Amino acid sequence: MRGNSMTNCSTPASSTPPLGDGYDGPSYGLNTYSQFIDTTGPEGALDILPVIGAGTTATSLSGTCGKPLGAPYTNLVVDLYQADPTPSAPPQGMKWLASFTDNSAADSNPAVGAFTFSTAGLGLTSGEQVTITVTYTSDPRPIIGSIARAGNQTTINIKNGPTTYGIQKSVTANGTYTNTISMFGTATFTDNNSPASFYRATGGGTANGQTSPFSAVYTIP
Repeated sequence: MRGNSMTNCSTPASSTPPLGDGYDGPSYGLNTYSQFIDTTGPEGALDILPVIGAGTTATSLSGTCGKPLGAPYTNLVVDLYQADPTPSAPPQGMKWLASFTDNSAADSNPAVGAFTFSTAGLGLTSGEQVTITVTYTSDPRPIIGSIARAGNQTTINIKNGPTTYGIQKSVTANGTYTNTISMFGTATFTDNNSPASFYRATGGGTANGQTSPFSAVYTIP
């Protein structure tokens, strides 16, 4: 779903956010999430819902989520979305904005299941509504280690990558990113962008784990 726009989504369940389907109800969803998320903490079943914290601003995202139940699904990826403003709709994302990893170098909160990330450069504004999900996965996120350029040939070395990953490029830092190549290790490809390109690495299609429901919609102060 990352990178896509979503509007006017619906669910057959009556819960908010939806925790199950119209046949099995919320208990089915809870049983699914509780295989990955520890629901024995102070919030119990509510731990499956991530929370955007009051310290969040247009340039900083703070929040909490349920702690992982245990190995191997201990990589927590936080996805930030513009919220869908559809009246009476359950909390959901309209447009994906960015991904962050709990306890990565970008996270200034060292606690597991609590995070603070810089969102400077994403173009968020006061009064904007946002929401998040958290994916509990066994796969590490790929990290760009080095970039070399010779003519229109770009070589990117990926660290900490899963079995496969994708490289995306854009002509501006906050522009539209397009897929360039998908592989593992070091990628060499032709890039005719001029004068420069901006790159990011994304996980491949083989991730294993579970994504939480959307958090409640939060309005940036």
